[in-house]
Amino acid sequence: MVAALDGHDINAPQLLKQVPLPIGAAQRYDLRFQMPATGAVTLLTSPDNQHYQANPAVVVGQGMVPGNLPAVNSHWFNMDTYGQPAPDPITTRSHFDATYGISLNNHMGDSLGRMGMVYTLNGKVFPDTGMIMLKEGQLVKMHLDNQSDLIHPIHLHGHVFTVLTHNGHALTGSPIHLDTINIQPHNSYDIAFLANNPGIWMLHCHNLLHANWGMDMMVMYNVSTPYRVGRQSGNFPD
Repeated sequence: MVAALDGHDINAPQLLKQVPLPIGAAQRYDLRFQMPATGAVTLLTSPDNQHYQANPAVVVGQGMVPGNLPAVNSHWFNMDTYGQPAPDPITTRSHFDATYGISLNNHMGDSLGRMGMVYTLNGKVFPDTGMIMLKEGQLVKMHLDNQSDLIHPIHLHGHVFTVLTHNGHALTGSPIHLDTINIQPHNSYDIAFLANNPGIWMLHCHNLLHANWGMDMMVMYNVSTPYRVGRQSGNFPD
C-alpha cells in the first residue's frame, strides 16, 4: 500500500496488487508491504512503462526474482480515488483569496534568441514568466494545465499544497498533500496552499532540462530589502 506521498500520510490506504507507481522527479512514496512466509519482495522498475527490468531495484529478503515478469499493468496508481475521505482545512469549497491559471507548454525558440526547444509557463520563459505576488495568510489556488505532449513534475518550493481536482473532477479519496505534482500530457490539476512561509520561492518543472530552458517562475511575499534601485550621487564609487 501507499502510506504517504511526499511525506504526507494517506488516510486509510488500501492494499494494492500489481499497480505501477508513476513517480516524477522530486516525488516521494512511502510504501508498506507484508513479507511472505518464504522468498523475497522485489521492487521492479520500468524504463518504457511497458516492460519491467529483469534486475530489480531493491530486494528485501532472501529469494530469486521470478524469471517470467508480467507486462506492466496499464492501470497506474490513481491518487484521485485512493484512500478514504477525511476532514481537511482546504477543500474545493474553501474561499480563495487569490487564483492563478498557469499553462505548461513548449515550442521552438524564444524572445532571447535561443533556437532550440524552450518550455513555457503561460507562453513565456523565465525570466519573462513574471512573479506571483502574494500576501501572508492568503489562501491561494492555482490551475495547472499541461497543454504539451510531455510530462511535467511541477514543484513549489517552501510550501505544501492540497490537490483539489484532476481534469475538473474533485478528488474522492484521501486528502492529498504534495510539494510536487506529476502532470501527464493534456491533464490539468487545481491545487491550493496557504501562504504561510514568506520569501521568494521557485515554482518550476523538476525535469531540470525543462527548468533550464524556461519553465520557472517565482512566488513572493513579505520580502523587503534595504537597497534602492538606481544610482544616486555619492552612494557608489565610480
